[in-house]
Amino acid sequence: MTESTPTLTQSGLLAVLLKHQRYKVFQLARRRAHRKHMRAAFWSALTRPWRALTAPTLVEDSAEPIAEPLRRRTFLRVAPSGTALHFGANGVQRVYR
Repeated sequence: MTESTPTLTQSGLLAVLLKHQRYKVFQLARRRAHRKHMRAAFWSALTRPWRALTAPTLVEDSAEPIAEPLRRRTFLRVAPSGTALHFGANGVQRVYR
């Protein structure tokens, strides 16, 4: 009786081939992403001085601020601790500290 040769699935070679093929696909995608990143960095470094030279500027370019800085105002919604709130007969709120 002759022995038959095992198939790719039976011998485990199919799993090895598929694993190798998947690795190659991931490796190719990784290489493409790296090349794209490096190309973008190269062109960005190359064009940055040109953009700085040709950027539009304001007519009156000064170091003075355009507007006054906004003052921060805080309003207390709740009376601070240690105070007593009382409402008079006419509805006026009085705070006793």
